[in-house]
Amino acid sequence: FSNDAKIKALEIKSYLKYYFKDIANQDIELALQFENQTIYSKHFTFDIVYKQIPILNATIKVNTDLQGNIISIKKENFDLAILDLLNPEQELKAWQQVNINQYANQFWAKDRVINTTTYKVFHLNHVPMIVIELHAWSKTEDNTLVLDINGNQLFEYNNLRYLNIDTL
Repeated sequence: FSNDAKIKALEIKSYLKYYFKDIANQDIELALQFENQTIYSKHFTFDIVYKQIPILNATIKVNTDLQGNIISIKKENFDLAILDLLNPEQELKAWQQVNINQYANQFWAKDRVINTTTYKVFHLNHVPMIVIELHAWSKTEDNTLVLDINGNQLFEYNNLRYLNIDTL
């Protein structure tokens, strides 16, 4: 990201934390994931992060005009107040005892290489938990698998590529 984008992103983060009390919590951060400028506007996407762990599918998208005035804000997240019920340190410690490959092999071929693993905060029926997001990709496909601590599949996303173009 350019220095101008970083400065603008910091200003936007401060604005968002001021106006949205649920993200003003000291344990919640906004991580800039995307910044783009078009002819008439700029677009910023922030991941919402709790105690240094990204929240699955929780983002804030901000659009500004070229002078930096906010045009729109789209906030996608669940009720963040339930995060007080979560003990991330304890759950991450429990994840250290898990054989992630064994879990993944229930859903994917044993020879599939897991390229990245990321712990994420997720909620199921308003109960927050730490889940793991597994990514595997090759020249022909991208796969994402989200599992809970018991090895249950919560989500799976598969994108196939044809002629180096992602499809669903």
